[in-house]
Amino acid sequence: MKSYLFFGPPGSGKGTQRDLVESLLTERKSEWVSIETGQLLRDHVKSSDTMITRRLGDVMSQGGLVPSAFPITMWVNALTKTTASFEHIVIDGAGRKPLEAQILVELLLFLEGMHVNIFLLDVPDDEVIKRLLKRGREDDREEVIRDRIALYNDEIEGTAASIKYLRDHEHVHFCDIDGVGTVEEVHERVKPFITI
Repeated sequence: MKSYLFFGPPGSGKGTQRDLVESLLTERKSEWVSIETGQLLRDHVKSSDTMITRRLGDVMSQGGLVPSAFPITMWVNALTKTTASFEHIVIDGAGRKPLEAQILVELLLFLEGMHVNIFLLDVPDDEVIKRLLKRGREDDREEVIRDRIALYNDEIEGTAASIKYLRDHEHVHFCDIDGVGTVEEVHERVKPFITI
């Protein structure tokens, strides 16, 4: 069993590459499940109108990091509610805080024989800003983008700290990927690491 986790700054193409990896696994007739943390959280916010979901939506729209309890609960629910058998797990937007990275790896390694593979898409900050401003999503305002980049680069509580933890973990295989170029060029850099 293999899990493929995508890390990178906002706008680095994690979701796009995740989709392409899922298509590749389907072509190879592999059984897989997908977890897209951001979408799970957005769906949760839309599912009910409570004080907590409104606050959660506000934090997300401002580019902030939500309490770790939310994404962790989403992952556990997504995996435990999956009734189909699967060989692979593809995850995007997970482990943005060190605690989340630790719990996610613990959860994955709980599955016997699981190999954890991390794809880190490296894209410079100026390229990230350019891409996100062009994308034009509701939370893609320049001041929000810069805040999200700062959270990503935070080496104490942010994604940079998670990446350090994962890079040092003895049971995690790390793949550094140049995320600059066309979608196809980046995918060609990812493909050699997808094994079944």
